[in-house]
Amino acid sequence: MMMTCREVRDYLTDYLAGDLSSQEHGELELHLRACRHCTESVEATRNVLHLSRAALAQLDEPSAAEVPGSLIQAIKSHRPAAELPIPGVHLAQLHVQFSEVPIRL
Repeated sequence: MMMTCREVRDYLTDYLAGDLSSQEHGELELHLRACRHCTESVEATRNVLHLSRAALAQLDEPSAAEVPGSLIQAIKSHRPAAELPIPGVHLAQLHVQFSEVPIRL
């Protein structure tokens, strides 16, 4: 069965990453042979990814000296969400509430 244009768009990143099953890959390729619009879209996306990777490869990693001290301090002082106070709610109450929710697998 041949994919639709919408399915090609949905599978595009997996296709370009080589993450499709052989069946999905074959169906997508079949669609591309018949649809000029999708073929152009795939090529355009492939070119954007190639150019983006090339541009990112040219960037230097920032050194620690380039990171503002205020950012470093904000990261060091960050508390996980579980530690943040919620007015009128205690973490023990949250634990009980969530532990009573049935989980279906």
